[in-house]
Amino acid sequence: DAADAARRTRQAVRGLIRLTAPVDFATQILPPLLVAFQRAHPQVRIEIIGLDTALDLTAHRLDLALRVSLGPRADLAYPVLPLRPIGVGLYAAPAYLDIRGAPAMPEALAAHAVILAATFRGQTMLSLHAGGRTEIVTVRAQLATSDFTSALRFAESGGGIAPLPHLLAAEARAGGRLLPVLADWSLGEGQLYALTQDGRGGPARVRALLSFLKTALNTD
Repeated sequence: DAADAARRTRQAVRGLIRLTAPVDFATQILPPLLVAFQRAHPQVRIEIIGLDTALDLTAHRLDLALRVSLGPRADLAYPVLPLRPIGVGLYAAPAYLDIRGAPAMPEALAAHAVILAATFRGQTMLSLHAGGRTEIVTVRAQLATSDFTSALRFAESGGGIAPLPHLLAAEARAGGRLLPVLADWSLGEGQLYALTQDGRGGPARVRALLSFLKTALNTD
């Protein structure tokens, strides 16, 4: 009957998933993950809206929203599904550190070129944390940009030391293009989380994607 047909449709891993994600995440992290997901589920089509503005799921007919929060979450109108913690650290290119040297303590950052992006842009002080200690240091942004991807590219080019999410910097670090700076110190930890309209993932295709992302993003 119609109810059984609707249930089978809901349980099938097929159809279109419309999702939104921050630009950095949509361009740097999601592409290989979504390609791998579609290899496993070739009947799923995906439409991504890369946007740092939080879109309302209902108004924009979205199945899923991925959000990265380094502070209080703003999307409280929908249930939150945590995917993984997002830590932030300092990174610089080997070429920059060869010329300027690596700071040994947080206060030494005042003498370095610093690249500030996204939530750090416009700040003149950074709070670093290690082992229960907090150091607040004054910095001057040699470069400022609206997104972490640009900051990462500037840092790779030797432009200075940049606060970057570890997840975003992982590939450049693995390739030797970036090195951690003050590795024992953190600039805080946020959360990567997902929003769905019902809090359970909705259709099978969306639940399958959420499960896939949670596993893939937590496999180091």
